Amino acid sequence: MGLDLDLYHGTQLGFKDHDIMKVGSGRFGPGVYTSTSPKDAEEWLNLHAGGSRGRTTFDEWVKGRGADGPRVYPLKGRNRKLLEYEGKEWTDLADELGITRSDNWENNAKISKLARERGYEGVFNPVS
Repeated sequence: MGLDLDLYHGTQLGFKDHDIMKVGSGRFGPGVYTSTSPKDAEEWLNLHAGGSRGRTTFDEWVKGRGADGPRVYPLKGRNRKLLEYEGKEWTDLADELGITRSDNWENNAKISKLARERGYEGVFNPVS
């Protein structure tokens, strides 16, 4: 199985500054968060990374900051066993844990942890 999935990672950190082994925790627990949509990764940057940009587009904001500045990085990944956020399997795991709401990060992290224990290799949130 090769690298058959186009992914995008929006970050305010340059990759030379981004130690993959020191990944923080987000909505679904620790991990590198990606999207299959470059637009979604761009929107994440506009909302979360360097919020002082206001209505300036990311391309305008990053201009002149150098190659390692904040941006959307294209990545390749393997299309593996992924769990759809709020899909049937997600809901089944939440029910098993007695979680009735998965709209808070702590509950999402618990569901994601159980999913990893059950062999899932990631969580995806379908583009709406």
